[in-house]
Amino acid sequence: MKTRYVAKPGEFVTEDYRMFSGQGEAVSNKYHKYLGKSGNTWLVADNDHAAENVYVTANPKNIKGNGFGGATLKMPLVEGGEFLLNGGWNGNSEALFEDTGIDVRNQCRTFVVLSKEMVYTDDDTYRTILRDIVYMDKEPTLGLFSRNKELIKKFPEAKYCYMQSRGGSCCGAIHASEC
Repeated sequence: MKTRYVAKPGEFVTEDYRMFSGQGEAVSNKYHKYLGKSGNTWLVADNDHAAENVYVTANPKNIKGNGFGGATLKMPLVEGGEFLLNGGWNGNSEALFEDTGIDVRNQCRTFVVLSKEMVYTDDDTYRTILRDIVYMDKEPTLGLFSRNKELIKKFPEAKYCYMQSRGGSCCGAIHASEC
């Protein structure tokens, strides 16, 4: 095993991937409940980063969906009690807005790094190294999930983008990725 790569000044090295319990995360918040035009029930976390915790029933006629492995989650409600989410899915704020008109699209924490160069570590972790950084958030920033696209326009010299949210990350060449 090679020595683990350590970032040099002016570099950003992606972290090792860490799993967390989606079910544990889901039931750790209190939710507002909304009925969509589709007939789906939507649950939206009661916090300043609500877009990270949006859940939706699998289908109003399907009481045993496949989300969360088909599990039934007891989702605490702000007004008291709980909603039984049977096989529901982690949704997204854009779909929530389209179905209900509830707008929490600008309530997502993302961390963005833009650079001119990207390589991979030569250790056993194969993490990504971004070099010649042209922009980097100091910490996760509240805003639109897609705020990296505005930053890319603001820094046209950037060739690579790394973006991390609570739901995962993406990294790659700007011209060839959705990042």
